[in-house]
Amino acid sequence: MCLQIEGGKNFGFEGTVPQRHIGDIKGLQRNLLRFSLAGVMLIAALTALFVMVPMQIQLRDASVTHLTQIARSKADGITQILSRTKSIAAQISSRTRARTLLQSLESGDIGKTQFDAAIAPIFQAAMDSSEEVLGITRLNSRGETVFSTGATPDRKTWPVGWEDSIDALVSGPTAMGYGKYLVASSPILTPDGRHVGVDIVTLSMARVFDLFTGHADMGKTGRAFLLYRDGDRNLMMALQDGSDIERVENVISKDLLDEISVWSSPAGVAIGDRVTAAHEQITDGLALILRQDVDEVFGDLNDNLIYSGVGVLGVVLLGICGLFLLLNPLSERVERLSGLMETQLQLALDNMPNGLCMFDEDLRIVAYNRSYQDIYGFEEGFLQPGITRSEAFWHLVDKGLLGPLEDHKETI
Repeated sequence: MCLQIEGGKNFGFEGTVPQRHIGDIKGLQRNLLRFSLAGVMLIAALTALFVMVPMQIQLRDASVTHLTQIARSKADGITQILSRTKSIAAQISSRTRARTLLQSLESGDIGKTQFDAAIAPIFQAAMDSSEEVLGITRLNSRGETVFSTGATPDRKTWPVGWEDSIDALVSGPTAMGYGKYLVASSPILTPDGRHVGVDIVTLSMARVFDLFTGHADMGKTGRAFLLYRDGDRNLMMALQDGSDIERVENVISKDLLDEISVWSSPAGVAIGDRVTAAHEQITDGLALILRQDVDEVFGDLNDNLIYSGVGVLGVVLLGICGLFLLLNPLSERVERLSGLMETQLQLALDNMPNGLCMFDEDLRIVAYNRSYQDIYGFEEGFLQPGITRSEAFWHLVDKGLLGPLEDHKETI
């Protein structure tokens, strides 16, 4: 800086001196707080973008995979139950004594009364041997009922193709009274393969329902439904309680049902706005559908992430506030000290007999005393820190306080 003393010599000094107006420390604190908050929000946004979003995608994929695996497992369980149903029906039809009695009835060797008396204990023993068997109906080769015990379903509910099939078939679920049942048909064949009749066996669906007791590994909102056909209609039954679903759309939207392609693909999965659905086709007319609310998968995670984010932001904000509270007394003290130093410096300058003005490296006024102002005749309030030396000079020229000069520019 340049130090000019009027009334005597000019001395040159290089260095720094305190400015009249030290920077606004409180403004600095406000900027620090503002930029800190902006930084916290930026970190939160980047965290959401690069951590939460990929995590949600991975979780969604994992939840879909899990639901698909559960659907496949449960469908395999139902398939095994249907196979067991066929096996039970086949065992009943393969009883030699019962087949012989039917052949004797058809040939006229025994009468109907004798036939009923002989076959009743055989079928009762078959029903007693398995709690799943609720009824047996025996038909002759012409499809006429020759004996029936227990629950007897309507013929419309019997398996399609029961008349000519040489293999056991199963249909259902079939409604009778207040319950749902499976209906199996098993041909009665002689040792040489001749078809002499058919057994229609009614079986309980308890084993199917047992697969879905409780939440069945499907979470709190997981629900299982059996979709089956009745002609051109799609019917649906809830597997947790066996209740009928009057409208399929109440369980799964038509768009979502079309997306998972229940009848045209063996398996599928779709994610809707509110639910995730997976299906496994069990037979041509029987499919398992699992549904789970999307909120169950993402709700708790979103809440936890939000709570964690709010907690982190809270800790950061507390840190910023603590820093602000720590710096505030210090800044006030610095302001008081700087103000005191500035006042003392100004008093020292004003009490000097000589005029003094200090300039920075850009030749702008840093400080001056009253003697300097009076010597040059500057009016009160003109001189201020920041005014350049040339501005002060031209002000004096305009006021005519420097006397005649040949070349003002050369002089400055």
